[in-house]
Amino acid sequence: MTAVDAAQSTQSSLSRFTLREERQISDELVKIELRQAFAENRCFDFFPSHDLVKLINAGDGPETLADRYIDIKNAAFGRVSGDDRTILARLGSDARLSSRIVAAVDFVHRAIAADNNLSLLARRFVLVKERHGAPTLHHVSNETTVLAHVGQGPHWTEIPTIYLGLNVFDALAAEEKRGGRDLFDAFRLVLKIEERAIQTGYAHTEVFSPEAARALQSLLDEVIRISAVTEVEPEAAVPERALKGFTERNRQSHLRLLNARVKGDELNFHWDKNLKAIASLERLARRYKKTSDAASLREVMRLLVAASGHDIHEVRNKANMLLERVLAPKEFDAPLATEFVNVHVGETHRFAFSLPDSRGGYFVRIYRNAAAGRIPTQDEIAFDDIELTPDESGAVFIAERRFEEYGHYDYLVYRRKVKNAEWLTLPGASGRINVLPNVAGEIILEIFPDIHGHTGIYWRDPSGHPGLVYNENGEVIRLGRFADIAAHLEDIKERYRITAIYLLGAQRRGTNRSDWAPGATSPSPFSPMSLTEIEPYLGGPEEFRALVARAHALDVKVIVDVVPHLNRMSDVLPDDCAVRCYDGGGALVFRASTDGRYGSWDDGRLFNYRKLAVWDWLADSIVTLIEEYDIDGIRFDSAHAVPIMMKRNNYLFTYDEARSDEDMVEGAIIVNDREDEHFVTTGFYDSACRDILAVPLHYYYMLAVERAVRARGKRFFINIAECYWGHERFLTRLGLIPYNSALFKICENIVHGKTDVREIYHIYDNYFPKSLPRGTELLGILGNHDERRALNTFGHRGLRAAVALTMFMSNIVMDYEGSAEGEGWKVFLDNIYVNWNQFEYAAHRSVEQFYRDWYDFHRTATGKGHLVWANNTMVAAAMKFTATDTWIGVFNFADSNQNASIQFDNPVLPIADDALFKVIDPLYSPITNTYSYFTGRELKTARVNTVVSFTERVKLLRLETVDQLERHYQDFLRDSFFRLCAIGVPAHFTASFAFREITAALHDFDGLANFIISHLLPLFWADHRPTLELGLKRSLYHAFKNGLFDGDTLRGYMNRLAGHEDERLRELGAALLHHSAAGSLVFMSAEAEPFSKSGGLANVVYELPRELVNLEEEVYVITGYYRSGDDKSQRKMREAATKYGVRYAGMNVRFKIMDHDYDVGVHRGEVDGITYFLLDHHEFFDGLYWGYTAEEKLRRRIAFARACAEVICCFNLKPLFTFTNDAYAGIFDGIVRSDHVYNDNPNFRRTTFLHIIHNGGWQYFDAYHRFERGFDLFSLFNLPSWKAGDFSDPVFGDRLNCMAAGIRFADRTITVSPSYARQIEYACDGLERILHNVIGISNAIGRDFRERIDRNFAASGFQEEHYPAFKEHLRTDAKLAATVERDFPEILRGLDAVRAIPDALRRGSTVRTLNKMLLQLQRGFTVDPRAVLFTMIHRITEQKGFQLLLDASEGIFRDLGYQAIIGGAVSSGDQRGEDIAHGLYLLGDYYRDRVSVSFGFQDISIPLLASDIFGMPSMNEPGGISQLEGFACGCLVVARATGGLRDTVFPVRVRDDAIEGNGFLFSDFTPWAFYDAMERAHRFFTANDHLTLQKARVNAERSIYFWDTPARKYIEAIYGIKEIIRVI
Repeated sequence: MTAVDAAQSTQSSLSRFTLREERQISDELVKIELRQAFAENRCFDFFPSHDLVKLINAGDGPETLADRYIDIKNAAFGRVSGDDRTILARLGSDARLSSRIVAAVDFVHRAIAADNNLSLLARRFVLVKERHGAPTLHHVSNETTVLAHVGQGPHWTEIPTIYLGLNVFDALAAEEKRGGRDLFDAFRLVLKIEERAIQTGYAHTEVFSPEAARALQSLLDEVIRISAVTEVEPEAAVPERALKGFTERNRQSHLRLLNARVKGDELNFHWDKNLKAIASLERLARRYKKTSDAASLREVMRLLVAASGHDIHEVRNKANMLLERVLAPKEFDAPLATEFVNVHVGETHRFAFSLPDSRGGYFVRIYRNAAAGRIPTQDEIAFDDIELTPDESGAVFIAERRFEEYGHYDYLVYRRKVKNAEWLTLPGASGRINVLPNVAGEIILEIFPDIHGHTGIYWRDPSGHPGLVYNENGEVIRLGRFADIAAHLEDIKERYRITAIYLLGAQRRGTNRSDWAPGATSPSPFSPMSLTEIEPYLGGPEEFRALVARAHALDVKVIVDVVPHLNRMSDVLPDDCAVRCYDGGGALVFRASTDGRYGSWDDGRLFNYRKLAVWDWLADSIVTLIEEYDIDGIRFDSAHAVPIMMKRNNYLFTYDEARSDEDMVEGAIIVNDREDEHFVTTGFYDSACRDILAVPLHYYYMLAVERAVRARGKRFFINIAECYWGHERFLTRLGLIPYNSALFKICENIVHGKTDVREIYHIYDNYFPKSLPRGTELLGILGNHDERRALNTFGHRGLRAAVALTMFMSNIVMDYEGSAEGEGWKVFLDNIYVNWNQFEYAAHRSVEQFYRDWYDFHRTATGKGHLVWANNTMVAAAMKFTATDTWIGVFNFADSNQNASIQFDNPVLPIADDALFKVIDPLYSPITNTYSYFTGRELKTARVNTVVSFTERVKLLRLETVDQLERHYQDFLRDSFFRLCAIGVPAHFTASFAFREITAALHDFDGLANFIISHLLPLFWADHRPTLELGLKRSLYHAFKNGLFDGDTLRGYMNRLAGHEDERLRELGAALLHHSAAGSLVFMSAEAEPFSKSGGLANVVYELPRELVNLEEEVYVITGYYRSGDDKSQRKMREAATKYGVRYAGMNVRFKIMDHDYDVGVHRGEVDGITYFLLDHHEFFDGLYWGYTAEEKLRRRIAFARACAEVICCFNLKPLFTFTNDAYAGIFDGIVRSDHVYNDNPNFRRTTFLHIIHNGGWQYFDAYHRFERGFDLFSLFNLPSWKAGDFSDPVFGDRLNCMAAGIRFADRTITVSPSYARQIEYACDGLERILHNVIGISNAIGRDFRERIDRNFAASGFQEEHYPAFKEHLRTDAKLAATVERDFPEILRGLDAVRAIPDALRRGSTVRTLNKMLLQLQRGFTVDPRAVLFTMIHRITEQKGFQLLLDASEGIFRDLGYQAIIGGAVSSGDQRGEDIAHGLYLLGDYYRDRVSVSFGFQDISIPLLASDIFGMPSMNEPGGISQLEGFACGCLVVARATGGLRDTVFPVRVRDDAIEGNGFLFSDFTPWAFYDAMERAHRFFTANDHLTLQKARVNAERSIYFWDTPARKYIEAIYGIKEIIRVI
């Protein structure tokens, strides 16, 4: 399987698909979908609880365990939100999401308990809330969709994870309500399948039985069915006979069905009958709307409103969808409006649709609200059709429409055909346009009339309207009135630039003390007696109308409160419109008003929003306010909670009296209990359709508002909605303007140290764009009666940042009267009789001018802001584009001066590439005459740097457009050239003005020389020459890097500059050549082929330099000349030294450790063009990785580092790059850069130090406690003691860590694969704290690796040596002889006959079988070609997984009958490795006839060419080379799915005649999992014939890659670091 095959694999998903669409559900695409879900906070993870499973098996049910499930849900919410309190609040307030997750957790635990499948307890489950409209995790079509997915969990943590969509559990819940169990059994099967897929390396390799396949198909079909939102199908034509109207009998029949219960279990609803009622109401609604029977349609709607709060989710969900169909001003069966756009009156909206056929005939139909009554019928439908035309690409069809009138307009796309028309049901092809007034620059001032003027500014008003007045004792002696506000309105408008006033408490309040909330000293304005009667004490209707008239005369709008309940003493609505509940004593009482979730208000009465009469009361009240008082908008109190539908009380009796079906269905009695810290609701917000539809109640009254506004000819009306809980995503679908409560709360949390500005960026860059319709307006909250005063919340300095940022980011804002005067305390509206002198004492009048300035800025600089990142977590920045100016605002939330480095890469910024800007600081630029110059293209990649003081908290910058570049050319070039020298992102060079100008001059040498002389030398030669050299060098390099010019041409330019007649150009050219000069590459490693080897590191330090030499690099390798070790290691060193002519180099290098001088002999040899320096010393290089105590080991590493530094200096190597490999060599970088003797040496003047991490886990073999037996090991370094911290472990400061030192002192870190580079930046045992921007380049094997293996194999004479004995053995084993004669007759005819087999597959199979039998004979195994032989040769350490082999040995060798070649070397001092080696020794001794164990260096050529399988059950594996070597030799690999193994080993499958994959994977690091993989491998080898097995071997051989490609990547990467043009 190639990398491309792997990317297109679908093995990790449990799915069904058509062959045509298979690639659309590839694992990679599913992972992208999951990553997006995580980014959008739609994924919730948990681990199942063993305790809960035991409790379930003991008989505990969901009700008993609910609190435990809720704890799991809350913990998942906490992990999703992290430190972001806004996200946590939004998730916590989402009742439907909470209930779905709790149900899912329950089903998972019950399924585990049902099968006692305890292995699932170790699995991480991720519950995914699917995309809107998608029934599954990843959905292409109903035939191609993903039911579940398995993976390794969070990045780099390798936690086996099962991903399941929440819709799966909705289907299970629906079935359970029906009394079924088949789907639950199918879900249990899903979990078994996913557990097996995890065990087999995250691959679904098992074949399902027909029964299992049918069960899975049924579950998937039900998930798709239950999640469908457009399930209404057009009905056949209505018969000609007249349709009867809806009768009371019909109503009672439907009520009985909606209230139907399970016989014998009356507290459970009868799911089928309940759904039958909804299906019947759907048919009737369709017919009544079509026949324009408005009265009957209204009766159906009454029942739908009641059903929209039903306990059964499917009932209320469908009822809410049917309400949308009834209310929409279009045909009943027309596609639902699921896309929403908000536009301003007078704006032109551009429709754009991706449609399937370019032949045309498409139209967009735009419906308008033309109904005379509340519910539109078919004969009232009015629309306009606009033909859609394809754009230039032909793939998108477009149309434009200018909307001149306020209101709501549905649209859909249809296609005209010859005989009919066809609606399109594609995503985005139907929706709603909400047209609202342009609110840019609007400022609303909230005024509580009772306390108007409480700051005292109008107390001396000669007209007799002082507003609220209090005396010397702080006692109120006069309250404000409407007339006071009218008298002061002109001054208020002038003073604060307001455009609207929001009057709080204008409606009539209760008059009796019993009306008031407990503890109140005045009646609350939030429990009025009526929404349409005006409070007499404030001046009644007369003064109110006069105030509205005065406001309109001043062009000020008037907004009033709409509260969704009334005072408990009000008689506006009859008692049956309020809900009741049982109090603590069991008495049935009216429920106090509430938001249905958290709060309650005792002076109000909760209305029953399951009654259409309540909907009508609300709509009538708002219309009356418009018609009677000409108001310009409403502020809807608790809009986020309405319609409030608390869970119904479903007991059939009230005391001894039976309840009617109407009483039950309409929820006249509700449950008042709390669950999960909130009341339980079952309304629209608890339905799935909320994710795609508008709120029916809000739609209902807004349609009435639209008709009233149009009837009066008004051009302005807004609904500002109090909004919390994240419900702005629902309300904005109707053009409501909800509070931006999140921004206010985040600013508060920042000021109080609970979060930082990144939370602001999250909501604006992620949440708002994904959740809110295009064109949405949010109300910026500067202050209101619900929040503490800005002064009290933020302080008199902090409020500047919060208030200014809110104004900058909002088109429309609202403030609370008194804020601008510096009022510090919030006045409690139902308790105003307090000591008002205390308010004055807390005030801070100094902020008034700040508010005036910013009110004025908001009114004149109209436009919504766009966030830009300031690179400071306490500073927010934004851009505002107005008709005349572009502004940059920078807002400091800290109590100290803050630097801001503002970048403008937000893709929504409307900055033209060719625009020219001059950055002006309005305060300082006129004084200092300092400006900055940017092109638009460069501004989007550059940064503007500034400082924001802690006193002002705000910095405003203005971008002035420059008309003529010629006048300011040198200014632009100078600024851009300086910025060019500091560019950190290579892709940004093409945006640099200076770079573009320089590259434009590069087309010929004379052009370049003239440009330098004319422009660059005058700007930089005299005072900034180093800058000139750097900028030119960078420009030439990136011109090469971007492919604009070839490297030879550019280096030729440098040479010609160096020889130019102009002395300045000569010096400049010489400097460029010096900066771009070549140098050597020096590799330092404890081990290096062909001289020494313990693991894969030795291969890298030979193969990579060899390929670099082939690419014309000068390469040196420095390593140890180990004269001791096991016999194989000594022989390897001797033979390599002889073969490659290693000789004494003629000198020793000398260095000190503490006070002792040491001489190290230097030997030199040439290997394939690489110069090797071998260091010889009886103590330091006696053996590879030798040393017992920490001091012994550390002395060897310091000696190696200093000896390497001395070799470089003494042999004048002048490395351009040094490469230290892993921890052993890591301290070289630290010693060279900390010791002035080396740091000042010319040999290191141009050196870039690179550290290569081959395995981050090996750091702790070279990490030592600093003090050993009282001795300070750092004294061995001969460095100042204050340097010790740079050599310490990033977690354990008392340890010296060689790997950490290599990383800290290196210029860059490189590692063995791109994925491992990302992994170690995320998690690497503490090294992640110091790892940044790691370069990942995959390891490989040498192109001649197989050739060398074959050569070594041939040189060993293995076949020739053992073939005669094998022939002799055949004479004693007749059965074996017969098998060989039948299957491999050429073997009996001799080695030449085998090698001459013409068919490649048969020859390969026969040779492999011969080698295996010869090896079996040599090692004393039973000779059997069908026996499965595996090899496992690695460094013997815990990481390589040998302990799994030991623990699973009985099953592998006794039960499966494997034969094994096992071996490797143990690193000195690795006690765990020593223990494992001893275990392997005992294993070989116990299974002498099938296990061969040897220690030390191993020649792998014979085992690899003879074995069937190569084992790599590693605990972790950063990249891995051994598996590639196994593949190259035709071995299949059994590996754990970790790190680089997961990227290179793919499960073997036989599909028809083709072989896929190259190995067998397992996931858990357990003996059982390893045994399972070995069993699968054994089954594959024993179940297939020899030629099939050979095809698999060939497939493995083809899956490898070679070192030439990584070598080129190394050259590209390292020369890129120095920005040197290197032509390969």
